[in-house]
Amino acid sequence: KAKIIRDKDGKLCLFHTEDDFVDGYMDWIHGGKYIVLNNYTWEQGSDVYLFDIESGEKRLLTMDLPKNELVTAMKWLDHRYFLFVSQFDHGTVEIGGDIWVYDTETDEAFLVIDREDGRLQIRDMMVLDGLILLDVPYYDEEYIETEQHYYAVSAKTVYSCIEEKQPTVIRPGEWIEG
Repeated sequence: KAKIIRDKDGKLCLFHTEDDFVDGYMDWIHGGKYIVLNNYTWEQGSDVYLFDIESGEKRLLTMDLPKNELVTAMKWLDHRYFLFVSQFDHGTVEIGGDIWVYDTETDEAFLVIDREDGRLQIRDMMVLDGLILLDVPYYDEEYIETEQHYYAVSAKTVYSCIEEKQPTVIRPGEWIEG
């Protein structure tokens, strides 16, 4: 059975027994009752698991993403929903993608933050005090150089996108510059 302990910085760490281990890079986030595990590796497939802290059960989640996309960065929106970046799985200069949500009650994943321009690449996010802050490199026309930008989307907007199952769209020029 997996064990959860705190590291020297106070972060939760998950240790697996051999039969519970997931190969590859493991990313995890804590959301109260659950931990989400992701074995994302560049140009490899990635699996996402939901680990129940109380029961010790780990189950593979079905993400139903577009073809050739995989899950990278993940953050909890609340104790029911977690957000994640969906990006191309290989053969691209892109380092990010769009933001999807996974509903742990209905086991559904769907798009909540879309990009109007493919040169915007959502790489990571933070969920803070009613805002979702997005780390978004913006590529030039040749997809060689990038400028670093940040977007802020209200949690209220994201919850509305979840309820309506319609994504909001971010556009160049609507960012908070870093």
